[in-house]
Amino acid sequence: MMRSTSILLTTLFTVVFSSSLLAQEGWRLQGTVLDATTDGGLPGAAVFLDGQGALTDVDGRFSFSGDDSEVKVLRVRYVGYIEATQTLDAWQGDRTLDIRLEPDVASIGTAVVSAGRYEQDLGEVSVSIDVLPPELVNQGAPTSADQSLSRTPGVTIVDSEPQIRGGSGYSFGAGSRVAVLLDGLPVLSGDAGRPTWGFLPLENLEQVEVVKGASSVLYGSSALSGVIQFRTAFPDPEPFTRISVQHGIHSDPGDGRKYWNRPLMQSSTSWLHTRRLANGDGLSFGGQWLGSDGYKGPQINPATGEAHDRPFNPFTVDHYDAERQWRVNGAWQHAPKNGGWGYGLRANAISGESIGTLLWLNADSGFYAATAGADTRTTQRMVTIDPHIERSVGAWNHRIQGRFLRLINDNDNNQGNASSTWQGEARSQYRGELWTATGGVYAQRTRSVAELYAAGTGDSIHNAANVAAYLQVELQPHERLHVTVGGRYEQFVLDSVSLGQPVFRTGLNYRFGQASYLRASIGQGFRFPSIAEKFIQTEVGGINVFPSLDIRPESSTNMEVGIKQGFRFGTEGQWKGFLDLAVFQQDFDDFIEYTFGVWGSSGNGLLDLGFRSINTGRARVSGLEWSTMGQGDLGAWTVQWLIGQTFLNPVSLTPDSVYAEFPTIPGGVSYSSTSSDTTDHVLKYRIRNTFRANLSLQHETGWTLGWNAARNTSIQNIDKAFLEIEELGLLQYGLIDWLADRKDAQWLHDIQVGRKFDDRHHVELIVRNAANLSYALRPLAAEANRLWMVRYTFTP
Repeated sequence: MMRSTSILLTTLFTVVFSSSLLAQEGWRLQGTVLDATTDGGLPGAAVFLDGQGALTDVDGRFSFSGDDSEVKVLRVRYVGYIEATQTLDAWQGDRTLDIRLEPDVASIGTAVVSAGRYEQDLGEVSVSIDVLPPELVNQGAPTSADQSLSRTPGVTIVDSEPQIRGGSGYSFGAGSRVAVLLDGLPVLSGDAGRPTWGFLPLENLEQVEVVKGASSVLYGSSALSGVIQFRTAFPDPEPFTRISVQHGIHSDPGDGRKYWNRPLMQSSTSWLHTRRLANGDGLSFGGQWLGSDGYKGPQINPATGEAHDRPFNPFTVDHYDAERQWRVNGAWQHAPKNGGWGYGLRANAISGESIGTLLWLNADSGFYAATAGADTRTTQRMVTIDPHIERSVGAWNHRIQGRFLRLINDNDNNQGNASSTWQGEARSQYRGELWTATGGVYAQRTRSVAELYAAGTGDSIHNAANVAAYLQVELQPHERLHVTVGGRYEQFVLDSVSLGQPVFRTGLNYRFGQASYLRASIGQGFRFPSIAEKFIQTEVGGINVFPSLDIRPESSTNMEVGIKQGFRFGTEGQWKGFLDLAVFQQDFDDFIEYTFGVWGSSGNGLLDLGFRSINTGRARVSGLEWSTMGQGDLGAWTVQWLIGQTFLNPVSLTPDSVYAEFPTIPGGVSYSSTSSDTTDHVLKYRIRNTFRANLSLQHETGWTLGWNAARNTSIQNIDKAFLEIEELGLLQYGLIDWLADRKDAQWLHDIQVGRKFDDRHHVELIVRNAANLSYALRPLAAEANRLWMVRYTFTP
């Protein structure tokens, strides 16, 4: 397999760079594409000259050459601008030309790259995409990326696991149906497929793109339900420095749930410096330090039942969900200029210590504590090193990039895990006037060493690999119509097991009005089980996790129809944005769900009880989603918003299908026999109705206001065994009473007030969970109560 990968990479490399030999002489045209308003260069604009194509470089420059003597037509396109066309009389020798583009009031005006691996107008793609600009990502002073993502319509983060439109439930941190990418390559752990949210560089982002729907053709197995891509920014021409310091204090929880005395606190600082060198190279360096008590109480001594009450120390970790960490990132990038080479190196590292919890002690006084044995102290170290090289030749862009990811989790229960993952991708793209083609090969290899994954074989070392080739073509047969077709073949190997599978997708987008877009898409997905899902065996807080040596891959088909309406109004068109409506359906085969039940064979009650990944037959997640995003001027205020709501109907299509036979379970293990509520056959651990609202205001005098709201309906169905072990008196979590008393829906509100002084100083007061609600998204896992925070940002 690795020999075939080398052949594919070598072949593509030869094709990629032989195209640079095609340059001609006779006449030459050099030019720059500029913004007509700011006169700044527009990088990545598509320029066409009588069939020849070119992409502008980082400064907006382009060039053509030839030896004919004919009249030529020049066309220039850039997302959010009106296409420019100019007829050029024949000439010989050198000629210089500047093209100034005017903003397109009918365009959505937001550029995205995740749909086709190149910049497209958000209105012209065939899938649903939400875009989070840096201002929204950093609103509320997040210290981890999941805190920002949870504000996105259709996205829910449960126990650090991303869910897009209900495609996933609860998986104990093993296996993901959402690909989390950093600059185009996955940052999921190679053994468990789990993201480390604190690792992502929030201080240096261009934007975050959330693709909803199967994206396996371009991004592989883990993109079964969507993609979350973090795009870092290339330095601006002027040097930039920003330093932020923040400190927060949690309010006391109500309802007698506080068993400690002093307030819980957290402190953090982040920094970023970027600049361009004289030769145009970009340099950036950033990072973050965090020390936090978390939002739960101090650890309880199992022997005495007592908890300490020490003063806040950001350098110690002695509370449930407490953490301390530092993270650094740096990059050097030489951008390709006018047909030249581009290359660079990026590195990220994080080191920290935390105490994670799985089960609360009880639903009353122990709501913010953990069941004995259900807390795990982890020392984590993670590093990535990302080299890349690229070249643009005419309408062609060729890129080879790689990533080495090393992750070490040292757990205090002697069941840590470590993995090394190597990734490589070679990609070529041709952008013509009427079509764009993107093709490439991808290879990944993971070596995992973990006693945690030693079930079945007794071997703690596992090797996994996959190799893939893909091609996606986007056609424009009419100026209003875009059609996308693509396919991918991926071969997986896990130890001695090998399996390959092709997937395909197609979609279209039709612009039927000035700013009205109709889209439809259908895409296949295929996910091979992770090392963790197959081999994990552990015990946490009396709850066992069993291996699934015979688990099979799962597959899905994702369909969507949507309409996006752009708008611009006001006396000077100062209000602009879009309204989007989509209906969707994702059908799964061999659907993998973490299921709680009697999986052991010892005959000893609790020792046989626990979670296990199993294939549960067929399932369907369908629904409707609306969202709006935009900005405008209200007098002296500038307003930005992102608002949306998602309605889900996630159901099992095979509720009586038997997954396993056990004497203690009449009729065998099935959806029906393991579910606490089988009404309408709703899948477990799904939030069926979510609402998100994000509003940001900036006054010309420097005042800033922010408001975030989230509404989540309660989970209807969980594993019935949790209730049965309480009824039998084996364990007492207070879950039965908590489920009976919970509300149908929960509203959360965050508020932010700030003031900027002379563009250098910015002081903010932030209140998260302003109503101080005690709540849980997943039963047995408390979420954070109110946090008061002050943040000071200095920009020299």
